[in-house]
Amino acid sequence: MKIQLIHSDVMDKLDEVQKAIENVKLEDVPVSLLGENYLTYTIEWKEREQKIIRLITDYMKELEKNVADTKINVTAMKNQDEAISR
Repeated sequence: MKIQLIHSDVMDKLDEVQKAIENVKLEDVPVSLLGENYLTYTIEWKEREQKIIRLITDYMKELEKNVADTKINVTAMKNQDEAISR
């Protein structure tokens, strides 16, 4: 059984992931759209929305770091394979 790393294919897929991350746009709902409605539910909804946006933003940052790390590791594996095959 042979395991083969096709560097260009892996890097292309990682680039696709990176582009998908960059295309995610999170927009906070302006408070002005809530009007002068000060119901407890409305306030809690707004706080929950802000928490969700923060969580997704943090997740995306970590995902970007993972993609960058994976690119480095895949390139290192490619270089090791080339060094071994010489």
